[in-house]
Amino acid sequence: MKMEQNQQKQTGKAGNTGSGKKRFNMNKFKRGGMATIMSVVFIAIVVVLNIVVSALTDRFPSMNIDLTAQKLNSLSDQALEVAKGVENETTLYLIGSEDGYRKDQIYTTYGLKYSQVANLAEKLQEANSKIKVQFVDPDTNPEFLSQYTAESLTTGKVLVKTEKRYKVLSVSDLFSMTQNAAGTGYDSFSMVDGALASALELVNLDKVPVVAIATGHEEMLSSSNYLGAFQEMMEAQNFEVQEVDFMTGDIPEGTQVLMIPTPTTDYT
Repeated sequence: MKMEQNQQKQTGKAGNTGSGKKRFNMNKFKRGGMATIMSVVFIAIVVVLNIVVSALTDRFPSMNIDLTAQKLNSLSDQALEVAKGVENETTLYLIGSEDGYRKDQIYTTYGLKYSQVANLAEKLQEANSKIKVQFVDPDTNPEFLSQYTAESLTTGKVLVKTEKRYKVLSVSDLFSMTQNAAGTGYDSFSMVDGALASALELVNLDKVPVVAIATGHEEMLSSSNYLGAFQEMMEAQNFEVQEVDFMTGDIPEGTQVLMIPTPTTDYT
């Protein structure tokens, strides 16, 4: 009898152990299942947040945090002021594919960050509803380029246009590039912010101020020697530079600055 009782006790203990294992395994399964569900939910939340943030930053580029040391993707106060003052429908045509701009695939030899052009153009657009940005791929839209054959609109140029006039910015207007001392590459400096703002201002002016340069008296200074940089500087300040031969013509209308660049023969 005692042996039977002992066997029953041992059997009972074995039965309790099996039940405990089952409960432990069930709890382990529940915890593992809950962890899996939480992981799935977390991943879903991250995906949704990425989609929402991406949509918002596309609509509102200023939400993109500028992590560049020189704040290359941030508008200056002056550029923002110019953008807010635009009263005419103005379009910034970025010549080239959108991917080319977004992925810095333009003028890669010079190491230029052409994504900055798109970023700042879109921030100007956000600042004023009258400003629009449009990418024009020469490969898929040659008809657009054919309207401006004299301007040679190639990838990397920017056409800023209103009904009044237009201004074309080239790579040299947007970036300053010099070969480094070792001759192995190029050092570049961004002028995108100022160039876009200046073009916006120019195409929205009611009248463009004129700088007239007198010619016809064997001037020592001319556009071919010494005055080229001066003309570029004045054009960058949104002046129209015109040359006038005082022997045959009159001072142009709208002239605000008249330059007499060292004549070597007397005026009559």
